[in-house]
Amino acid sequence: MAASHGTGLMWYECPMHRWGTALGLLFMLVACNDGPSTTAAPAAAAASTIPPASSAPGPASAWAVAATPAVAPPLSPRRATLLASDVADLSALYRGASPRSRIQVVGDLFILIADDPKAPFDAAVALTQHMVDVLYTGGRLAHRPDRAVLVFLYPSPSALALAISYQEGDAKEPPGLGLFDPEKRTILACPDAKGQMSGHEIAHPMILADFPHAPAWAMEGLPSLFEVVDFSTPGEIHGKAHFRLQTLRDALASKDPAVAASVSLDALFAMTTEATFRGPREYLHYSLAREAVRWLDARGKLWIWWSSLREGALEDPTGVATFTKVVGKSPAAATADWIAWIQSREAEGTP
Repeated sequence: MAASHGTGLMWYECPMHRWGTALGLLFMLVACNDGPSTTAAPAAAAASTIPPASSAPGPASAWAVAATPAVAPPLSPRRATLLASDVADLSALYRGASPRSRIQVVGDLFILIADDPKAPFDAAVALTQHMVDVLYTGGRLAHRPDRAVLVFLYPSPSALALAISYQEGDAKEPPGLGLFDPEKRTILACPDAKGQMSGHEIAHPMILADFPHAPAWAMEGLPSLFEVVDFSTPGEIHGKAHFRLQTLRDALASKDPAVAASVSLDALFAMTTEATFRGPREYLHYSLAREAVRWLDARGKLWIWWSSLREGALEDPTGVATFTKVVGKSPAAATADWIAWIQSREAEGTP
């Protein structure tokens, strides 16, 4: 369930509606029970391929630059003190609980912890640092979290599932590649089959702090953009195409008219609450949300849309008027253009 409504957990891929307590104990139990492996983590190589971030803004119109600050403002002295105390206390706690753990603070916000040497610690540190650097420059995000976020890193989906099983028994749903618990301010993450880390969960606490009342689809759509992230242009951040694009193409080709008809921007904009976003077709809703956001990014309108959506939340809670102003068409009227992009070769790349 989405944190924007304060109701529970966020899974990358699959929701898990019951989970909690003693994450540090679970983490150490997994390290003791996952068993040895000869597979080395692709950490250093992955980290070395990411170019340094800069303060140059990403693709945006002049309106976007004028409407938002060049750099997210710092926290107030009181909130900065709260965050620094939180980071110091939690870092000391986990260093004391498991001296062999690798622990690193990133962006004065995230505390990354790996108790298993096979976990992709270096790659996760590099990814997190670049996301912090880029999302807080160029007017992308305007508000910062004031509490620390713990990030527990596991070597594989099976290790992550085992951590959940200690608390849940036999899991009724696969855990996917990550989890963000907004109440505990905790992320659990592991690499995909290719050893790559997703930025989905790392983005969640930053997006939540920036716009806690975002529509449910946007609260998941923007983090989903960073599931496969591209930093190849210094100072910019984009999402690469992956399986969610094919999910939409398959839905459009479906013999079920209801499924094909559900691939529309106006249907997506109706998913403002957790109840409307979750459900049997949640997998499809994630794809709708991600590819709508990626389409905006491909047209250089992503961050002006996000800042306008955030600033106009009281007057336009659904975001329809904001989208219409930024794109020049209503969601219903823009659906044909969006679907044409989904089916194009352009959609298979990055902006």
